[in-house]
This record gives sequence, structure tokens and C-alpha cells, in this order.
Amino acid sequence: MSKFKINKKLLLNEIGFSVHARYSSNEKTDDIGRWARIIYFNGIQIAWINGYVKQNEMPIIENGRVGICNSFHVSPYFPTSSQGIVGYEKFNTIDEAVKYVKDLFNDFIKTVSK
Repeated sequence: MSKFKINKKLLLNEIGFSVHARYSSNEKTDDIGRWARIIYFNGIQIAWINGYVKQNEMPIIENGRVGICNSFHVSPYFPTSSQGIVGYEKFNTIDEAVKYVKDLFNDFIKTVSK
């Protein structure tokens, strides 16, 4: 038996996929232009989604750019190719981005379960 184990006390007590807000709880960035959603599966973080306001729609403020997010960049936290984690993907809606993470992670689970 290995001495290395997952610390289950640190995992979220959730089953399946869950999405947690970071910086802002609605579709707008916070006061300094930050917006993110963290995707978990069974309490383990599997992806981070950053939300951005497209360049021509970004008012500039002292600390950053703010507005309603309409561009979403997915960064998976699990291998997506034989080279490991490769880049990120861009989407126009948060729903598309979350669906991409779920589909990609389900494919990952099927691949490693063979």
C-alpha cells in the first residue's frame, strides 16, 4: 500500500461536476476586471475558466477592464494529449465552455479506464 494518498479532507463534499464562482457571482467582472469559474469533479478541481470582455467592448479603468464577459478561455487541469496539458480553448458563452470541459473530461476518464 502506498504512503501517498489523496487528502479527502481537502476535497469538496460533492459528487459529479460542479461549477464555483470566483471574483464575481454574475456575468460581470469584478471592479478590477476579474471573472472566473472553477470546475470540479467529485471535489477535485479539473479546470479553470477565465471570462473576458472582448477588446472593442472593454472600458478601461485605472486597475483593469470591466464589463459583461463574452469570451471564455478554458484551461484544463488534466492531460488532454500525449504531450500533457496543451493550451486552452476559447468560447463565446460560459455554457459552451462548461460543456467542453465536461465532454473533454468524460473522454479523458474513458481513455484512462481502458
